[in-house]
Amino acid sequence: TDRELKILQLTDTQIIDAAQTRPGRPGVSYTLWGTDKMDERCFNYVRETIEATNPDLILLTGDNVYGEFDDNGTALLGFIELMESFQIPWSPIFGNHDNESAMGVAWQCAQFEAAEHCLFKRNTLEGNGNYTVGIAQGGNLTRVFFMMDSNGCASPSRQSSNDGQVKLTPGFGEKQIAWFEEIGEKLCEIIVKKLFTVSNGLNSIGKAALKSNCEKEKRNKTVTLKKT
Repeated sequence: TDRELKILQLTDTQIIDAAQTRPGRPGVSYTLWGTDKMDERCFNYVRETIEATNPDLILLTGDNVYGEFDDNGTALLGFIELMESFQIPWSPIFGNHDNESAMGVAWQCAQFEAAEHCLFKRNTLEGNGNYTVGIAQGGNLTRVFFMMDSNGCASPSRQSSNDGQVKLTPGFGEKQIAWFEEIGEKLCEIIVKKLFTVSNGLNSIGKAALKSNCEKEKRNKTVTLKKT
């Protein structure tokens, strides 16, 4: 279609299931965050927003679940089931709380990748995610989104830490920057602008990389990648 597409960004849903509260964890309201409150406290808002906007693509920019309160993974599975119900392509990245779950990031990534309408793809870089999503119109790529994990999880679960891809300090890692530059080089001839979607913002290295690649772009045209 040649019509103007609609892209919806949702962030920090931070789903809490108080029933999964770890022993000794203070300050958790079972009245507000009980398992039976997920629809009322979160899912209904997501549902209303998506139905009201009817987007073509949904970007989820981190902290989808509050991992500390999802050690058995049911909150994430419920969230994925909700997102899949709309049958709209959706594209998540990790925030600094997702990988606190005892299920571990490898399991979480696998759930995203297995979902039919989810565009998530894990990459062998720092963090989780790091992939591109594109929109094509009239046979031409029209926009590119770099879905990059900007890291910074101070309290990953043991399972996530053992995975080896969790970066504790915030900001992009060297492998991420190198990957961005490699993809950017391939797109230089047809891109003028790269749109970043990150959970914690660009660090100085990321900004430098973005500036460096944008200076190389020649044409007044914005392009998008398909999922790679």
